[in-house]
Amino acid sequence: ECTMGNLVADLTLLAVNRWALQNGKSAADISLLNNGGLRSSLPKGSVELGKIFELMPFENEVVILTISGSSMMELCRSLARNNGMPVSGLRMKISKEKTAQDITIQGMAPDSSRAYRIVTSDYLASGGDKMRCFKNPIARESTGKKLRDALIEEMSMLHQQGKKIEPKLDGRISNE
Repeated sequence: ECTMGNLVADLTLLAVNRWALQNGKSAADISLLNNGGLRSSLPKGSVELGKIFELMPFENEVVILTISGSSMMELCRSLARNNGMPVSGLRMKISKEKTAQDITIQGMAPDSSRAYRIVTSDYLASGGDKMRCFKNPIARESTGKKLRDALIEEMSMLHQQGKKIEPKLDGRISNE
């Protein structure tokens, strides 16, 4: 877990869920990004557009995947083996043995009988970073948005509302 990963995952989930609501679609449960997609930090205070391009230099598109409950558990096991990735809407502990424990999704225990909607990049959705759990999704939706653009839109909206953006660690992925 890192502050920049938390911030980008949170803002991405907010932006995509706003898009989903506006387009008559269901909200996503979690956002999952990869550490390698975040290439710099953002300064305190005013953030210029160029800094966001430095942070996210890739042309990744935002994708919403619907996966089974068993694929969601596979995703959590993968996160534990790899010491986590930037997430929003998901909390878990990683044991010393690299297993996922105390998992909650939107504050609730995972349910293997339901499907989950995951906001992610087209890179991860296509199996990048060994995301095998995304190999056979129930559904894959394109948002038509670049990941960076979703971040810019959400940050601009928060700025217009006079809200400060304050990244923080909150224990969403912790080690035993």
